Amino acid sequence: MKGDTEELKSTARYLVMSACLLSSVAGWADKDAKPLSSQILECSKVSGQGLSSRTERITNSKKSNDAYAAVELIRDSADPSGTTCVATYTLYLSQYSKNFRPVKTFSVRLHDSAGVDVIGFSDSDGMLAADFWWAAGDYKGHRPVVYDLKTKVARMNELSDQITGQLPACAYAEELTGVTDTGEVVIHVPQSAHVESGCPDQGNWLLDAKTGGVRRKR
Repeated sequence: MKGDTEELKSTARYLVMSACLLSSVAGWADKDAKPLSSQILECSKVSGQGLSSRTERITNSKKSNDAYAAVELIRDSADPSGTTCVATYTLYLSQYSKNFRPVKTFSVRLHDSAGVDVIGFSDSDGMLAADFWWAAGDYKGHRPVVYDLKTKVARMNELSDQITGQLPACAYAEELTGVTDTGEVVIHVPQSAHVESGCPDQGNWLLDAKTGGVRRKR
C-alpha cells in the first residue's frame, strides 16, 4: 500500500513537471514566432484575372482580436506594354468576433514581385503590425504598417536606407520581427549572406512608425 502511494506521488510530480515544461516551450514558441506570410506574387505572371494571396489569421494573446493581410496584383491599364502591374495591400482586423474590416489599404505600381506579412500584435495587444513588401532580384523593400487599436490610426513608413546607411556596405538584409507597445517596429539585421567576412550581425533596431526615424534597440 505504501509503495502504491509513493508511486502515485511520483507520477503526480512527473505530470506537474511535464505540464510546466510544455507551458514553457509554448511560451517561447510564441515569442519566437515568425511573421505570417502570403505567397510571393510576380507581376510578370499577372493575366486578365489578376493574382491574389493572403496570410493565415493571427490571434492576439487575449483572444479578443484577429488579423490577416492580403495582396492583389492586377494588370496596369495605363501601361499598354504590360511591363508593370498595380499591387494593392490590405490589413484586416476583427475585434470580439465581429466581421473583418480593412484598417489599412495601399496601392502602388511595380515591375517585379510583391507580398505581405503580418508581423503580429505588441505585448499589450495595443498595436498590430504588418509589412507591405516588394522585391526585385535579391533586394527586398519593406513598408512597415502599424495600427493603433486604441486610436484606430494606421501609419506606414517605407524602410529605405535609414538603417543600412549607418552600416558598412555589406548588402545587409532586414527582417521585421515585432512591434512594441509604443508603435515601434522591431527590425533585425542578420549577418550578411552576400559578403563572406567583415559583415557581422548588427542586432535589433527600432523604426518609429510616426516619424520614420530609427535607433538601435538597447
